[in-house]
Amino acid sequence: MVPGFNNTGPAIHNGSSTGNIYPDFTRVNHGKYAVSNVRAHIGTSNLVWDYFYVTAGVSFGTYNTAIVSQLREIFDADWNSPYAVPIQELERVYISSFK
Repeated sequence: MVPGFNNTGPAIHNGSSTGNIYPDFTRVNHGKYAVSNVRAHIGTSNLVWDYFYVTAGVSFGTYNTAIVSQLREIFDADWNSPYAVPIQELERVYISSFK
């Protein structure tokens, strides 16, 4: 559990302090890693070709089972997070915004 994760959001609501100490966007995970059953890749570049080709990022690839296991746990926690939204729900909201 990340300390303070539940103290994110507006600092003031209807003129009163909410007790929140971090802005809303701090809940966004911007991790740049890929993990499989046996390999992990951690990097500073977005995982698209042009970033690898035209930027000077740093990356690390490993088959180390301890690192792979930890990254899989992080991925599973993010995937199963209450903040995660199924794609179908996003599609429904997107399509209904044009009606």
